[in-house]
Parts: sequence; C-alpha cells; structure tokens
Amino acid sequence: NGGAIYFENAISNSNINATYTNNTAIYGGANFFNSVSDSNINGTYSHNTADRDGGANFFNGDVSNSNIAGTYINNSADMDGGANYFQSSVSNSNITGTYN
Repeated sequence: NGGAIYFENAISNSNINATYTNNTAIYGGANFFNSVSDSNINGTYSHNTADRDGGANFFNGDVSNSNIAGTYINNSADMDGGANYFQSSVSNSNITGTYN
C-alpha cells in the first residue's frame, strides 16, 4: 500500500507537499493515509496506478478539518477513485484539484 509513502499512523497538524510520479501499489498509487486531521496535503500526481482503489491517494480513515489539493495527471485505479479514494467519512474539509 502507498507506492511512494505509507502512513501507518494518523496524520495531524501536518503539511505535506510533494511530487509523485510513476508509483504503483494495490491501494494508493502514491500515498496511503490512515486518518488525517487538521492538515494540508498538496501535490502533483502523475502516472500513478493502484491495482484496487485510489490511483494517487487512498484515505483509509476519517479526514477532518483538512485541505486536500493537487494536480492529477493520468492517474488510474482498476476499481474506484482514479485520483483519490476516501474509505471513511470526510468532514469540515476542502478537496480541490486540477484533473487531466
């Protein structure tokens, strides 16, 4: 899980900004997150692939009070969420992106 980064524990009060290219995983071609709160996650995601869900990012747990943004270019998932896949609830958060 998480072709580039697997976050095993919760992310809180964090800023993550990176470029992810040509990563592959079963879940979350670039990143696999468990819960995320009070954080900013931004990136450029290009040609990442998930065998199941979340071509760029897979969010396994709740997302709250966070900003999820990015530029998504040719990411894919064999099942759901070519760019992002949210397994659980999302509350008080902004999700924005440029999708190509």
